Amino acid sequence: HVHFLIGNHDLQYTDIQFNCSVSGYRESYSTRARKLLKKLNWKFAVEFDNVLYTHAGLLRKFYNLISESNSNIAESINIFGNENKELFLYSIS
Repeated sequence: HVHFLIGNHDLQYTDIQFNCSVSGYRESYSTRARKLLKKLNWKFAVEFDNVLYTHAGLLRKFYNLISESNSNIAESINIFGNENKELFLYSIS
């Protein structure tokens, strides 16, 4: 299986309403990037053999908060990230 782990520089292209652009954002790329990202089954996190994988890691405080109340950490991260992308970016960085 191949999983595309999305990061902050990719996330800004996923939704036209998402207005939290980070460094490197190019308006000229937005339409093409959005179309490509819609085709991918991207995730914020995946877990294999009890190892959590993300694009760029997590703050320990965020990990502790998520892991205290959820047994499936990757699934919880994906739900949280999809519910509020902008808040998610601020929570992990």
